[in-house]
Amino acid sequence: MKIFTITATTIALITGMFAQGTFVHALVVMSLLIYIVVPLALFLSLWILISLKRNGGIPSRWWKTSTILAVIGISLILSFGMGSSIHHLEIRKVRQFVEATVPLLDEFYKKKGVYPSALAEMGISSVPNILGYSSSSSSTPHKFRFEYWDTAGMMDGYEFNSSLRKWTYFD
Repeated sequence: MKIFTITATTIALITGMFAQGTFVHALVVMSLLIYIVVPLALFLSLWILISLKRNGGIPSRWWKTSTILAVIGISLILSFGMGSSIHHLEIRKVRQFVEATVPLLDEFYKKKGVYPSALAEMGISSVPNILGYSSSSSSTPHKFRFEYWDTAGMMDGYEFNSSLRKWTYFD
């Protein structure tokens, strides 16, 4: 039982690290919980109650099955919790990056009169993976825009632009 618990926990943590709380990750975890773990737990509880009434005790195999089911359920929740935490950490990093970059963009604009077409023009090479940057030097006034797609949602994300100077949600 110890090996099973360690294996299930390890798989849950690895899955959480790779899936990172994406919409598909949430869908798989919730589906497994709702359609497999919860019905089995209800069935098992009913069966244990029947065993208690008939035999006056619970057979050891039912305790083992209950424990295995609990470990699987807890592992699924752990996987989603880990993935969701990583996802929110990535979003915090993106927002901190933008917060630190906006003054540099304004400084660049004061010197050159336009925003850079790419952040590499300012010497910034380590941009978070989920973040996109664009600028429009052809329109007046000149603008820049950051955006990221929220992988935990369904085709939605957030945008930070030079006009509003705040994050706005888009769908």
